[in-house]
Amino acid sequence: MKVCSIAMTVLEKSYTEFTLDMASKLKGKYSKRMYQFLNEHKKEGTLTISVEELKHRLALIDSNTGVEKYLGWRMFAEQILERPQKELNEHSDLSFTYTPKKTSRSFTHIKFNVFPNSKD
Repeated sequence: MKVCSIAMTVLEKSYTEFTLDMASKLKGKYSKRMYQFLNEHKKEGTLTISVEELKHRLALIDSNTGVEKYLGWRMFAEQILERPQKELNEHSDLSFTYTPKKTSRSFTHIKFNVFPNSKD
């Protein structure tokens, strides 16, 4: 019984609560996924992640073939960063800003600033 209570405590700390209300407010699938992902890091307030890692976490790269869904930065930024940013700002309890970081000529990392939404 003690092992079960320890496992439940670990589980409670490692999952993100995503209410039905929030799921119905957010229409885009990437908005929902970004909400879940950023909600995990809202206590820290900031997160820096590689573009490659973010693509893997959001299942934008096919694990079998390695084919990416959004090849260019502009399309990726619009679909995965800007649309969810707008939707989360309008309909959720958190907002975010992001700053892309370049290495050489390509964007390699993104710094997210996550904060409570003041409209809520």
